[in-house]
Amino acid sequence: MARSVCISLLFACGCGAIVPGANGIQRSALSSDAGALGTYNVAPGDVAVAGISSGGFMAVQLHVAYSGTFRRGAAIFAGGPYDCAQGDLITASTTCESGSPSASTYESITDSNASSGDIDPTSNLNGAQVWMWSGTGDSTVKQSVMNALQSYYQHYGANVTYDNSSNSGHAWISPDATNGCTVTQSPYINNCSVDAEQEFLTQFWGSLQAKNTGASQGNLIAFDQNEFFDDGNATGHSLDVTGWLYVPSSCASGSACHLIVALHGCEQNYGNAQIGNAFITKSGLNEWADTNGFIVLYPQTTTSSSNQEACWDWWGYDDANYAKQSGHQMLAIKRMVDRITGVTTTSTTTSTTTTTSTSASTSTSGSASGTTTGGGFCQVFTDNNYNHVQAGRAFTGSPCAGGHACAVGSSDDMGLYNTFQQTTLVESPQGYYAIGTSCPSSSATSTSSSTTTTTSTSSTTGTGSTTTTGASTTSTATTGASTMSTTSSSTSATSSTSSAGSSSGTVSSGGSTSTGTTDSTSSGGCGSTGADLSFASLLGLFALRLRRRTSS
Repeated sequence: MARSVCISLLFACGCGAIVPGANGIQRSALSSDAGALGTYNVAPGDVAVAGISSGGFMAVQLHVAYSGTFRRGAAIFAGGPYDCAQGDLITASTTCESGSPSASTYESITDSNASSGDIDPTSNLNGAQVWMWSGTGDSTVKQSVMNALQSYYQHYGANVTYDNSSNSGHAWISPDATNGCTVTQSPYINNCSVDAEQEFLTQFWGSLQAKNTGASQGNLIAFDQNEFFDDGNATGHSLDVTGWLYVPSSCASGSACHLIVALHGCEQNYGNAQIGNAFITKSGLNEWADTNGFIVLYPQTTTSSSNQEACWDWWGYDDANYAKQSGHQMLAIKRMVDRITGVTTTSTTTSTTTTTSTSASTSTSGSASGTTTGGGFCQVFTDNNYNHVQAGRAFTGSPCAGGHACAVGSSDDMGLYNTFQQTTLVESPQGYYAIGTSCPSSSATSTSSSTTTTTSTSSTTGTGSTTTTGASTTSTATTGASTMSTTSSSTSATSSTSSAGSSSGTVSSGGSTSTGTTDSTSSGGCGSTGADLSFASLLGLFALRLRRRTSS
């Protein structure tokens, strides 16, 4: 009989209710025992992602859209190029399953999204580590699709390792699996007499300590996934209320560790009684994690009316921006990673500026003070090194070595690239940064403090406007598919956007309120939200998932 299944995989960690042992998950702990995801000693950027089938497509989306976060690399089992489906059901089930996608098509989509700021710069992919697996016996995602993914990554200068010589079926490959190599059947984890996890972990992090072959040395921890959505409703976006993370004892005690995000596939989620903890305990990752300091994040999907097999959103069943940083599932996973690595994300930025001109303005991601005199320019920024890099004041990579951050312009070594190392940078002249403590002595004629609140919403159509009243200025600008609304005032901040043919909404998160627009227009019969997908439901989710063909 025919059946449809997609598989995804991703790694991360946190803290909540602890379930002892790698093989002792109790289903009763799935939701009631889940606590808040914790923070560990993992450097920002020391993160990789891996996935199979729908999880493979999702892993590519995350790696490309958040290439500044998943700096260690991506491992893809049976996936395809970035935004392969292009929000279209038929494309997902044909071109992206058994067709021959044109890599250049997806390169153009990627370049456009990067240009509009909807994803990270593609320059991050130059030299990126990518490991790929495609079996000759895989009739679900054929090798022609993975070949296109190889070409796609090579176009951007990634270092690609591609194993396409095995006769494996459609599955995640692990030495812990009981399924034979060539089958395509539940739980979709196959043993092909190769340690795939050792291969890609070595490519991402270098030589490894021998894996643990005895009793587990870590804990599986249940955590609440609701908090990573603006509406606090994970199941409303087809994620389960509970995710899982594997934390070795060394990482739990504060040792420096690494992070892997592992994405399961369709029907491979923990909530599927026929699968249970198989993916979490048989992926082959936890044993390497014990001896090498890897925290493994296992986010979990669930079924919904528009996603009946618990696939990851790589075709748009949840929202039209599914492949961009603003996609609901994409952003939720990014927030999980940020929590684990200690990165603080906020929508409110406060800046203090000292100037001699009422027309001068400063926008920063941290605390800033500055002086301009007689055509000169100077600003001082004190922030952690991670935020300095994200704001463009510092960089990583050559000639900055040893995992350090260096100032743009002077290349001053600022120390480790993380959220703990604080550095004060002086910008003078504009665009040139150096380590310092203050601007050169000068006479400032006026001092002002302001609070700037910036919020962004996705919109397909919109209008731009600027209104000035007294000391308060509100501006709205639309670029491509992204709308940014910013309001500055010496006493208060508000934001608003307007859009033609769109519905408006207000979301409150972390103490800030964002008011924006979301276009509900669908493309090719694929709506932007689950409520818009009645067409997909009527088709019985035809093309919303990869089809697994297996006989019984």
